[in-house]
Amino acid sequence: MATIQVPEHKEFAPDEDLTHGVVRARSSVYVIMAVVLAALIGFGVGWLVFRDSGVDVPSEVRELVDGYELATNNADGDAAVEFMTAGGVHVSGGTPAGGLSGDDLADFIDAVPTGLVVDSEYVGVFGDTPYIVVRSATAGFQDGYSVFPIVNEFGELKIASHTWYVT
Repeated sequence: MATIQVPEHKEFAPDEDLTHGVVRARSSVYVIMAVVLAALIGFGVGWLVFRDSGVDVPSEVRELVDGYELATNNADGDAAVEFMTAGGVHVSGGTPAGGLSGDDLADFIDAVPTGLVVDSEYVGVFGDTPYIVVRSATAGFQDGYSVFPIVNEFGELKIASHTWYVT
């Protein structure tokens, strides 16, 4: 017959630490996690407030695109068309298939401002004549991207086309 052995009974003092430091270690991990989370939130807010898009836009390209958008926002079709090449085309949801150019585009902008752009931000500038400029913006109630191929036409930078993509 087998005998059953009963483990030795030990009594602990009321102030004795039975966790052997586990609770203190767990508390330290929580404190470290809280500090790291606070730092990440702080850096995130700082980035949102003080960020630089990092896009290096040549001044002549910036003047060209900003001038075109200002003209469209002000419903000044003739001024907007002056920023484009002779065959420059504007394509957006409000234009017929194939887009508009020349006098048709000027009339369209005069009647229906194509811009109404707010919070426009340069996303990328690619190439070096020809440039491809991408801007994100809100036009009216739609968020999207404007894409501007920019070429050198007779020694002057001009917008070859403007396409608005709704996101």
